[in-house]
Amino acid sequence: LHSFPTRRSSDLAVYEAMPKALRAELHQVVAARLEGGADAGAVCGHHLERAYQLRRELGRRDPDLGRRAGLLLLGAAHDAVGRSDIPAAIALLERARALLPPDDPELSPLLTALGDAYMKAGQMPAAEGVLDEAIAVASRLGARAAELHARVERQFVREFTERRTTTQESVALARDSIPELEQLGDDLALARAWWLRSSDDLAACRWLDRAVAIEKALTHAKRAEAGLAMVGTLGGVLAQALLHGPTPVNDAIARVAKLPDELGLDGALRVPVDTDLAGLLAMDGQIDEARRHRGRCAAPDR
Repeated sequence: LHSFPTRRSSDLAVYEAMPKALRAELHQVVAARLEGGADAGAVCGHHLERAYQLRRELGRRDPDLGRRAGLLLLGAAHDAVGRSDIPAAIALLERARALLPPDDPELSPLLTALGDAYMKAGQMPAAEGVLDEAIAVASRLGARAAELHARVERQFVREFTERRTTTQESVALARDSIPELEQLGDDLALARAWWLRSSDDLAACRWLDRAVAIEKALTHAKRAEAGLAMVGTLGGVLAQALLHGPTPVNDAIARVAKLPDELGLDGALRVPVDTDLAGLLAMDGQIDEARRHRGRCAAPDR
């Protein structure tokens, strides 16, 4: 159906010759047949999105249909973030954003995810703008956990830009947010807040405090099923803190060595962990083992 790149011109001509109402109905039929299949979220979301758009063009608004399409695209965007496909995530989130109604409880989390994706793509002004919107939406709807999460994400953006902000401001926001988020039970926001909380520890080279905070962030990220990209990054940050900090080398080796299997790391996500493990092994005099892990970093896909 419409918008697939493999369509033939004759198929497109037949499609466009159909009445819009029939096209909308067919899109819904296809979505119903595909729904529940493996990796069907983006495809089903596409078909429901087209059905919603076609009905809107006919003057027949169907907010429930739009919301169903938006939530499917949102789920597909989360999958894209998990595999570090940020351009796909941004495209899916922007489409989902256009489908959710302004009072939808998922709108602020969606905008927060979009802000995070913009930040990963280096689009800092866009990231801050959409996070401002996420905060406003959450505040208007009384969604406190979503508001705090968006504020934490916005502070990450401000740390990476030339705006006047300090690590003390980041720590203060995290410290104020964590108790509330614990009561609200938002593990994903808690993971980001603990990560932000460690900003000052990193700046001051308080590696043990940094490791403690990142361990807590990692625990919450796993509970939230935050995706391999986030837990893998946190694993690398934790390994770095254990390498540079005062943790006894044998204890640090034992913890870092467990991270790849514990977090399901492979390929590029394993490189920072193996690099720091090689350093720890060298400290312990295990030179051959250190070289083996360092060599793996040069060929992470093996």
